[in-house]
Amino acid sequence: MLLGLPGIVMLAVQFVPPQAALPPGLRDASPVLLALLAALNPLLLLMAAAAVGAAVAPGTGLRSIVASAWRPRPGDPTAWTRLAPHLPVAFACGLGVAVLLHLGDRAFTPLLGEQWAAVQARATGPVSLGGLATGIFYGGFTEEVMMRWGVMGLVVWLALRLPGQRSRAPTTGVPPPVPGPIAAWIGIVVAAALFGAGHLPAVAMLSELTPLLIVRTVGLNLVGGLVYGWLFWRRNLESAIAAHAATHVGFALLRWSGL
Repeated sequence: MLLGLPGIVMLAVQFVPPQAALPPGLRDASPVLLALLAALNPLLLLMAAAAVGAAVAPGTGLRSIVASAWRPRPGDPTAWTRLAPHLPVAFACGLGVAVLLHLGDRAFTPLLGEQWAAVQARATGPVSLGGLATGIFYGGFTEEVMMRWGVMGLVVWLALRLPGQRSRAPTTGVPPPVPGPIAAWIGIVVAAALFGAGHLPAVAMLSELTPLLIVRTVGLNLVGGLVYGWLFWRRNLESAIAAHAATHVGFALLRWSGL
């Protein structure tokens, strides 16, 4: 859960909702109250996801370097020593996702009408440092704890109990093997689909949701979710976090470059 808390703080600090999107009773509320209300729901989801992920991880083989560092065994290397070899692949995957989603977004924009084109026009120019920090910490850290550690971990745990899936319950003191491809990909796809759908409320605050806009929003985010989920499966949660954070850095670089 600690990995996701900075993102909750950044979300609260950066939260500036469109006035028209607020319920009438909140339109005169103070910015501090609005920020706290905006942070409450994600905080509860983060707490639930962190608890679920921690509960099911021993039976799935899905790994978190930080989580295992809380209960080190004699002779274990430091968390940084274990993480460093994974970072080049994670960063490369994250930047690749940024380029792919940027190209996909540009392909969709001419098909989505004037309202979405106006939204995209307002999004041109350099990303603010606050916006980048929110993307890195909320997107990279908080969302990955929620969607990969919590949701994907739970779905994989359930999938391992389907007929034909070998039990992954570890022998005492022996870490379980990583989940097999069937259980893993069920978890990856379900979590990625929910991750994509979870972006719809934010898009709905900017534009009317049309079928094509829904396809664009869910589809593009699904691609990212599949990559982050694969990294969680084959490597560890921190690799997924690093890749997701790198995606937001990639978005910022593309915006700053004017591409």
